[in-house]
Amino acid sequence: MILEVKIKDEEANFSLGLCVSDDKSEETVITYKRNEVTVDLQKAGQGLTGVSRAPVTLINHKLHLHIFVDRSSIELFINHGEKVITNRIYPKSSSTGAYVKLNKQSIDVDSLRVWELKNIWE
Repeated sequence: MILEVKIKDEEANFSLGLCVSDDKSEETVITYKRNEVTVDLQKAGQGLTGVSRAPVTLINHKLHLHIFVDRSSIELFINHGEKVITNRIYPKSSSTGAYVKLNKQSIDVDSLRVWELKNIWE
């Protein structure tokens, strides 16, 4: 997935939920707030929990996120690799939902591209 947003003011924030179960008891949440990106693993399934953090610098008020998710990991490349967050996650196979929550007055989604990678095990 590639997400590019324009942040219009410094109070703007958004969250992106991945590997979300139907009842939202399981989810991995990526958040941007006040020049910081976090990946929250508190409800990411089996394995380690916690929050990974990376300070970011916006370029022309834009944030670029390139996200890879597979069966047991999430990799987040921030601003074309300026910062990287990698975590192990073990969600249930049924946790396939996703969502985006944003402050519509302060953030414009410039682009969102999602694609499914082929399974190397089949």
